[in-house]
Amino acid sequence: MNHSLEPYTEAQPPAPVGLDRRWRFGLRAKLLVAIGTVAAMTILAGILAWTSYSDIERLLTTVTRDNLPSVSAALKLSEATARLTASAPALEAAHTQFQRQRTFLALQQQADNLSVQIDGLAVNGLDSTQVEELRALMGALGENLSARNPLVERRLQTSEQTARLMQELEELDDGVRALIHRQAATPLATTIAEGLEVLGRVTMAPDMDTLARQRRKFDEHARRFATLAESSPDEATSTLVRKALLLGTGSENLFEMRGSVLQTEQRLAEANEEGRDLVARTSSVVGHLVGAAESEATANKARAEQALSTGRHTTLAIAPGTFLGPLLFVWLY
Repeated sequence: MNHSLEPYTEAQPPAPVGLDRRWRFGLRAKLLVAIGTVAAMTILAGILAWTSYSDIERLLTTVTRDNLPSVSAALKLSEATARLTASAPALEAAHTQFQRQRTFLALQQQADNLSVQIDGLAVNGLDSTQVEELRALMGALGENLSARNPLVERRLQTSEQTARLMQELEELDDGVRALIHRQAATPLATTIAEGLEVLGRVTMAPDMDTLARQRRKFDEHARRFATLAESSPDEATSTLVRKALLLGTGSENLFEMRGSVLQTEQRLAEANEEGRDLVARTSSVVGHLVGAAESEATANKARAEQALSTGRHTTLAIAPGTFLGPLLFVWLY
């Protein structure tokens, strides 16, 4: 019998210590979860590494298979263009027909080499628009070289003919001086000497207008000593007159030769200017191609380095999780 004043109460079970039993794992479960976590993290790291290194492989393959050959081809084309630019003035500066022909063949060979290299650029996957522009420029440059070659040939031929006529003029001038020395300064001899002096200045005429004025002046002297020669019985004097007339009015006289030289030099100057413009445009396009190829190679290299860095940092981030994750799980549960 309970004689205490407190009412009777039933004993209560003690409160659980720590976590609820349903959140507790056995040793087998802990090991399974820990090993599974390590395996999952390892698989994840492998997948990320595979993806990252596949991207790196693709970028490096692009650099080695596409970018480097493109840069190499563009640089070779740039070098060949520079050689052509340096060699082009040699055609205009040729002093003999042999030198002209040899220079023209060398320039033509360089132009053909450029065309072959341009075709190689298309194979390497460079900008097709710029490659087609280069093809058009090389076609125009080849036509320009073909047009300049006969002009240089004509200039050399005319220069040789002019030199021959000037030699004849010098010999004729010596004959006139000898005549004046023997017969004194007769009106005919003086007129011939003045006409020969005009002919001596023909090769220095800078333009067609000056040449035309000199020709009119010679025609005046020619009419005078032709008239005087009719009244001269001296055969030697008549011979000098005929030679002087041939030099100034013959089929290939000094005035015609100088006019041909001036016209040829003008056309040659225009062709040379066009050639320099074509070479400059070609060099500009080649420079753009080199820059584009190098930029693409640099960009792919940077992307490969970025992919490698990303893969490295991802692996470093997964590693602590692989190690600490299972330990924390075993510790807490």
